Amino acid sequence: QGQEFFTDVMETARSHPDLPLSRLYYWSGRVTLKGNSEAGFLLCVPLRSSDGYVFGLCGIEVSNIMFKTLYSPEQGVYESPFSVASPSDEKALKTSQGIVASNYYLMSNRLYADLVYSKNKYGFEIFTDGNTSFGGKSTSLRLYPSGSPYENQTWSVAVLMKEDLLEAAVKGNSSSFIWTLVFLLLVSIIASILTSQRYLRPVNEALNSIRNRSYEGSASAQYKEINDLFEFLAEKDREHEKALKRLDKEKAHVKTHYERAQLWITHLAEKRMPEVDSDSFELFVACLNTLTPKEKEIFDLYLAGNGAKEIQKLLSINQNTLKYHNKNIYSKLGVSSRKQLLEYAALLKYKN
Repeated sequence: QGQEFFTDVMETARSHPDLPLSRLYYWSGRVTLKGNSEAGFLLCVPLRSSDGYVFGLCGIEVSNIMFKTLYSPEQGVYESPFSVASPSDEKALKTSQGIVASNYYLMSNRLYADLVYSKNKYGFEIFTDGNTSFGGKSTSLRLYPSGSPYENQTWSVAVLMKEDLLEAAVKGNSSSFIWTLVFLLLVSIIASILTSQRYLRPVNEALNSIRNRSYEGSASAQYKEINDLFEFLAEKDREHEKALKRLDKEKAHVKTHYERAQLWITHLAEKRMPEVDSDSFELFVACLNTLTPKEKEIFDLYLAGNGAKEIQKLLSINQNTLKYHNKNIYSKLGVSSRKQLLEYAALLKYKN
């Protein structure tokens, strides 16, 4: 008795007779009981009789020595960090009512002034007591349940050290971090060079062989997949050569320009027929009747194997005029290029 918090907790319990004891306990700030030389936190629970009469308090103590023993930071790389637990609000750690745990710094286990939040620096919170600045990290604690008369009271725990020591530690870590990144970058570059020498050189050689068409009969690459690709390309080349020879033989019996064009159209249709989209081709056929006489004339000249310059000369029109008609033809027939136009025309003639 005689302590301010003692009277407050008793009165609070008496004014809330309907609340269970689990809502009426109370954590004091740092206090020193009469006849005791050591300070600490007190967890107070009202003593209440069966008829609701509050006649005293009981609880447990978290002493300076206990807190220091349990929560002093290990002393290692960083100099003199300390832990603190105290009531708090949005602007300050109320360390004047808190306990400090440290092995070397603040051996008295207490701060006599509150630490007011100042700013953020290097990702840490900076607090000051008006004379000294401290930096570190803090987090809020919820010590009271919902419905407690004390539920709006907040507490915090923090790990702090002097701001100048924190700044020196951060800069030292930054330097180490940068040098580590440089080292890793150099290792990555060296590893990339070695990897490219060992694994990418065969790929580059294979690509050069494809560009130079020197893969025929050269299936001796380091990777099986590349050898398979060489064999596939060589087979396609042989098929293409056979097709060209067959076409040349057919051309030998053709005399006129028109006949050569028709032969070319037939060959194009045979080659492209599996690749043509059926819906697009049907649209092409259906829209042929929408061409104007001039557009139909140009279309027939393309079909006969004439190029753009030949058509300009035959119809006595300039390049811009031909482009205008081409644009209309493409739009009406649903094609995007002269190549696609001829493919569809070839297929149409081949089917007929």
